Amino acid sequence: MLVPGSFEVFLGPARVREVINYGLDCVRLLSPMRAGSRVRTRIELISVKRRADARILVSTWNTVEIEGETRPALVAQAMLLLGE
Repeated sequence: MLVPGSFEVFLGPARVREVINYGLDCVRLLSPMRAGSRVRTRIELISVKRRADARILVSTWNTVEIEGETRPALVAQAMLLLGE
């Protein structure tokens, strides 16, 4: 499963040559999403850490909301690995 918008939001340094979907953590499916539903994703930056291999690990908290519903469809931590 991809979290909508998780890749488009990050504005990285100009030297970034690769962006790797590093995965999801703490995934909670809270409400069913019906076909044709309008959704939006709220994304909050959790952390940016430089790793020993010179790559950068970016973690975000993502909430996928369904139009007209009180509970979100999904919440999850998404991780992107950036290479220079």
